[in-house]
Amino acid sequence: MGSNRKIIAWQLQLMILLLVCLAGISGWSKACGQVVSHTDPRGGLACVEGRLVDGDGNVLSNVTITLMDVTTGGIVDTLISDKEGYFRTPVPPGLYTIGGTLCNTWSSIDIDLPQRIGVSAGDSVFTLVNMIHGRGLVLDEVRIDNGPPRLSCTPGTSFTLSFAYHIWAPFALLTGDEHISVGIDGALLGVEEIGTPGPFPGVTGQATFQLTAPDEPGLHTLYILQSSITQTTPRAMADYYLEKWTRFLNPEWLIKPLFIPVGTIEVLAPAGAIEGSIEGDFWSPGSTVVVTCVPSDSGSAARSFLIGDNARYQISLETGDYFIRAESAHSLHTSILEIPRSVHVGPDHPAHLDLDFTDCTFLEFRDFSLTDSPGGAALPPETLVEYTCAYDLTVSSQQQTEKHYVVLGINETPHDVLTICQPGEARKLSDAGTIRLFTPPEAGVYQVYAKLVSGSSTRDALEAYRTGFREAPSCYFSLGSITVRQ
Repeated sequence: MGSNRKIIAWQLQLMILLLVCLAGISGWSKACGQVVSHTDPRGGLACVEGRLVDGDGNVLSNVTITLMDVTTGGIVDTLISDKEGYFRTPVPPGLYTIGGTLCNTWSSIDIDLPQRIGVSAGDSVFTLVNMIHGRGLVLDEVRIDNGPPRLSCTPGTSFTLSFAYHIWAPFALLTGDEHISVGIDGALLGVEEIGTPGPFPGVTGQATFQLTAPDEPGLHTLYILQSSITQTTPRAMADYYLEKWTRFLNPEWLIKPLFIPVGTIEVLAPAGAIEGSIEGDFWSPGSTVVVTCVPSDSGSAARSFLIGDNARYQISLETGDYFIRAESAHSLHTSILEIPRSVHVGPDHPAHLDLDFTDCTFLEFRDFSLTDSPGGAALPPETLVEYTCAYDLTVSSQQQTEKHYVVLGINETPHDVLTICQPGEARKLSDAGTIRLFTPPEAGVYQVYAKLVSGSSTRDALEAYRTGFREAPSCYFSLGSITVRQ
């Protein structure tokens, strides 16, 4: 019995020694870039791993690695190199090629190892992937019309795109001359032939393209693509690049061409206008009017226009459909007019819209004063102060389903909200209330404002005060100033 225990102990010691030796050999082989054999715990699989570097030996992170089965031509796996440039993935035994793509601001690298990698079950291959084994394109000094790579223009505007380039492609990978193509979104606009730049570091040069902005209003992206093609007939090139750019638009493609985003083109809609008269019971000459135009397309921003005290107005807008809101303010009364239907603005002639302040929401303060504080007295910092307000309110037929608030603030910062009308209440009412604010922590003189707003909650009212002050501060009641002492 004792001899059996000794034999078992001796066998265990021998197994441990053997495992230590194998681990040491495995680590040495991996460091030297040799094939490393081990048993994959998932059974029957091999492993391909490696590290990516550039031409100077610097690591390349966030590179998309693609493993392709040489026998079937299919993609086996795609993965991303980590921050140290490493990648690792289990694969079935077989023969593979490794490719890598890196595309970021003004540069693209398409790595394609010339050698094939064969792995058996339980084997692991470690390889160093260098970008000089593939083709690459690096851009610099990208300019639109000799300025920054951003352009705002009308549809169909012509412009010049210019840039410096550094391009390379190993002879072993060349299937034809290298080309640089330019497009907007998914549309090819121009191609320039570079020839055979050779392996890294390749050649440098300058390129200039005469391009035309799209007809569709909106924000568009300029892309540049490096490609190789053997046939240079117009038809062959058109078919080749159509396939490339179509692949770019198809989200189901696993390998996408290396499109480099280099600039933006903002195409503005043709100019139009709205014009009309300003009238009504709750508007008087001398009142300031602010017209806010909200595009029916929720992706566009609203625009506000200060009309002043004129009885007529005309404002310029891009073509489209808008919802109109007008506010009139004078002394301690304000009127809010909302047009219930959208207004279409076309490029041919101005749209006509009269602003009739008859059926509108009208608020007039009979009194709005600081409570229990002598006029001109300085106040301590961070002190709660109270205002008393008495008002008359008339609600328009369009706004009877909304709550109405008075918001008190210092400059653009709201402090307190007073609810003055609930949905469904009488169209006309007179009332009074109190509203508060805290004096600022720093000494100084501060302007106090009040604003009539509508919405569904006090949170909406506070945000409406803040946003409206930036766009149209002239429609806020000025309640004078407060002085904060040291």
